[in-house]
Amino acid sequence: MKFTIAYSLVFICAGSHCFWGYSLHRGSERIYHLEKEVVALKNTLHATTSYDTALHRVEDAHQRRRRQYWGEGTTFLVLTLLASGIVYYAYYRQRQLSKLQQNFMLSVTHELKTPLAGIKLNMQTLQRRKLDEEVQQKLIRTAVYETDRLNDLCNNILMATQMESKKEAMYSDAVKLQGDYSGRGG
Repeated sequence: MKFTIAYSLVFICAGSHCFWGYSLHRGSERIYHLEKEVVALKNTLHATTSYDTALHRVEDAHQRRRRQYWGEGTTFLVLTLLASGIVYYAYYRQRQLSKLQQNFMLSVTHELKTPLAGIKLNMQTLQRRKLDEEVQQKLIRTAVYETDRLNDLCNNILMATQMESKKEAMYSDAVKLQGDYSGRGG
């Protein structure tokens, strides 16, 4: 998922919130004006003195609807922004993790290829040239050293992987030591 898609979704949500708010506002204004007309018509037909009371009720209902729409709109906007922030944070963390994994793989590849190149060079030298016994032994010792180094690197990688996968299951047991160790030299 490209991050521009996430931004586009946020803008689409913001636009839909604005459209929703505008539509509700227009509908509320229509209702308000129609209710005022109904009260005015009732007043002209019946000539009651409760016109002011009825008009006051209409205006109160209009104000309640307006507060309700603002409250709903604000709530939806805050929830959308909060969700966008959570998505952004998850995306950012995923990119950071991906970079760390890539750097780790580059480092591990370099560390594994260096001993292999040394071993290959020593073996090719032994294969292609007639060398005296001392030089041959030195190349063999170097190749064995590089092989041990490569083996240690592989073991460290495997151990780190196992520790990471069993991280949750690791715990420490209490060990009870028994016996008399005072007579032993050390």
